[in-house]
Formats: sequence, structure tokens, C-alpha cells
Amino acid sequence: MTTSPPRPRTWIAAQRLADEFPTIPPTDIAAILIDARRSVDLFGLNGGDELGMAEKLAREQLMQQTSDAADRGPRLDPENHRRRKDRV
Repeated sequence: MTTSPPRPRTWIAAQRLADEFPTIPPTDIAAILIDARRSVDLFGLNGGDELGMAEKLAREQLMQQTSDAADRGPRLDPENHRRRKDRV
């Protein structure tokens, strides 16, 4: 029985994102993940799981690129408010 060598966690995270966003080229996903990882390191957002935080940031950016972010959040119900000068 042969076993495959362990894959670095970064590859696994990139593969998860590639599976989730098949319309985005893998090279773009890798670049976004690398940038997100740098941001996590730069701003000290790690809390012990730098790659996990970077994957979340990358996912948010990918969702914005594919317009999935708008479908995810709660919808606001805008209403017209009367301004003070309009009140009688």
C-alpha cells in the first residue's frame, strides 16, 4: 500500500477554495490566498491559526469577485424617512 505524501495545509486550503469557486483560475486563487496570508501576518490577526484566518479572508474576497457575497448577507429594507425640514 502506497500513501501519498502529506500535502501542505496551504495547498489544501487553496484546493478547498478552488472547489468552491470553479470559475476563478487556480493561479488567481493562489495569489489571493498568499495576499490574505500576508495581511494576517502583517496585522497580527492570527490568534494561532494564520492559515484559517487567511482562508476566510480569501473566501470573502473571492465571494465579492463572483458576486456571491450579496446573496449571503441579510437584505436591508430601505424606507423613505421624512427629514425634519419636510415635517409639518
